[in-house]
Amino acid sequence: MRNENPTGKLVISRNSMLYQKPIIADFTAAAGADEPNTWDKFVDGMTRKGRGRLQAKSRLLLNDDQVAEVEGQFVALNH
Repeated sequence: MRNENPTGKLVISRNSMLYQKPIIADFTAAAGADEPNTWDKFVDGMTRKGRGRLQAKSRLLLNDDQVAEVEGQFVALNH
């Protein structure tokens, strides 16, 4: 994502979060997409239509132990 350097506004279209354990300290997040070509579709939408959609899942980790999952659909709009 950093290599593409997209610009625009990001809007959370919808999201859900599943807490598996208490989050009692700072945590890290690891995100990924369900389909391998998700990023290419997103960039193509931004380029051709000025708007891209992306669905991603994140794992929240506390001391390398998964404490939650977040799933969301995001929309980016060109300025």
